[in-house]
Amino acid sequence: SNRQGPVLLRAARGGETSLRGCGTPLPGPLLAASPMIAAGALLLSAALPACWAERAVEDETSLLQTMQLVRTPARRHGHLPSSAADLPRVPASYWLQHAAVGPEKCGHLTSECAATGGDPTTMFNNNYNCHTYKQDFLRPLPEVMREHPGVDGFCHFNASALYIEYFGEHPSYVDTTANSIAELRSLGLYRGQNTGPLVTFHWEGQAVQTYFDVLHYIYDDLYGFSMGFLQGQGLNTSLMQNSAAWMELSKKQCLQVQQTYQFRNDELVLADILDMNLAIMAQCLCAAGVPLPASLRIPYVTEHAGYRSPSDCKTVTMREFARHHYMKCLLGYKNSAADMAYLHGRACLLEGNRIGHFDECPFSPPGF
Repeated sequence: SNRQGPVLLRAARGGETSLRGCGTPLPGPLLAASPMIAAGALLLSAALPACWAERAVEDETSLLQTMQLVRTPARRHGHLPSSAADLPRVPASYWLQHAAVGPEKCGHLTSECAATGGDPTTMFNNNYNCHTYKQDFLRPLPEVMREHPGVDGFCHFNASALYIEYFGEHPSYVDTTANSIAELRSLGLYRGQNTGPLVTFHWEGQAVQTYFDVLHYIYDDLYGFSMGFLQGQGLNTSLMQNSAAWMELSKKQCLQVQQTYQFRNDELVLADILDMNLAIMAQCLCAAGVPLPASLRIPYVTEHAGYRSPSDCKTVTMREFARHHYMKCLLGYKNSAADMAYLHGRACLLEGNRIGHFDECPFSPPGF
């Protein structure tokens, strides 16, 4: 497969980064976002080919929303600030010089991409072009993992996408769920529970509603509902307190996914699944009747999503959601358990097929 991205263009003047040919400087407040996402937002605006992200850079919020699509369950262990204002401002050069490449024993970005934090032409959702194990991106995951018995897939493919990062051996799923929520809120776009418009997904013959409080809810709410991972859909929430028990539950869910969908090996190639992450967001927006933000109207997203306009687009399927989750099953039940915990801990299914959040639900992570 030819996965070479377009030639990258950068122009920096006096500490400001702009799109060559677009002439729009990157707003300074972007650096107040979560470190990994701030780096991604900076590099997206600085490195995408001329004018791909022009409209996104004109609106700081839309650019931040783009990077907010990156889903990062269980990526942090320490305290995360609850708002962007709590984060220190740092010069752009810091993130260019100190992009994390992961533990030495794990896969990581190659030297030519370590400074940029990955491949900006995919919005850092598929770092095939600059990963130490790039050859394994193009092979079925079951085959790759059979060749590495006992290895955590998030270690082998560490930094393969912005949301795939090795985070150690012994997770606390309650803590990692809380940290993931805090990290997303640190972007400063969350304005409060049920403050957004009530939207209805017309999807798979059902009508499901949620409050569109922030952009990633459109993906995460429908994903959790589709997988049956929301509170009120049958999972035993108390098991989150016991990591081994929660991982065992995740294993059972993973086996059920494969029993239901019977994914072939050629459907389980990592690069193909990574390329669908932002496309799934576009397809979720289609199901909700919400236009695709300008920051996502780039060929990498629209071509994978089959998106042409709000009235001419494809909706996400249950099978595609299941494939996205099953990727994490194949990379290790610890990782699929983190995904399941995040989706379960933040939302619940209420009467009338409305998805509720946090204090509307029987369980909410500490601090939320």
